[in-house]
Amino acid sequence: MSPLLRPLLCTFKLQILYNCFLGLISHFLKKIVLKQPGALQAKPGESVQLKCAVEGFTPSSYWMAWIRQAPGKSLEWLIYYASPGNEYYNSGIKGRFIPSKDSANFYMQMNDLRADDTAVYYCARDTASETNYKAAQEHSGLHNSVTTHT
Repeated sequence: MSPLLRPLLCTFKLQILYNCFLGLISHFLKKIVLKQPGALQAKPGESVQLKCAVEGFTPSSYWMAWIRQAPGKSLEWLIYYASPGNEYYNSGIKGRFIPSKDSANFYMQMNDLRADDTAVYYCARDTASETNYKAAQEHSGLHNSVTTHT
């Protein structure tokens, strides 16, 4: 190989590596962003809606989940949702908590709130699309806090 071509080839390889690196970084920097007031308050029997606004992907194309953590308790899975009729619920909330999503948001309508619904709520996205069922998930790192009191 000509000594004049060696730096050019090296530069080309570095450019490919750089482009691959940028592609990986942009993939992993796509995060779920939960845009909601830091805390919501409601009385028992009332309703609230949580909204998980996302960036970097379309929620209607992915399985999404709502998870909560009550004070002093471990995480509790609530809903795993792809589309109407393609959903899984924790038996303790089925019928009271209703998920929905559109091209930019994932929602949870919480009806007939009870004192034991007081918790920090997280939205999560499966790392696979709706048509590919993998178990690994990404969580938002951001949350809603819902408090019910009389």
